[in-house]
Amino acid sequence: VYGVQTAPRTVSGVASAYDAVATEWDRALGATDSERAQLTSLIGSLGDFTKKRVLDVGCGTGLALDLGITQSVRYVGVDPSQG
Repeated sequence: VYGVQTAPRTVSGVASAYDAVATEWDRALGATDSERAQLTSLIGSLGDFTKKRVLDVGCGTGLALDLGITQSVRYVGVDPSQG
């Protein structure tokens, strides 16, 4: 959805077993619609984060953005896997 993350500033230089499956992860192993609804409800019960800055460490494919927890301009995702 967000495109390939291959800009020089996004390269971590860290090899990970996740690298080989990252591109297909959401389609093959991502959260189901039911899991997404439950996560959205759980996080919503903690407060409204849509106008807050969010740092997602170990973000993988960026589920927090997919769930609409925050706005993309307020989101920073950090993950050691390659793009």
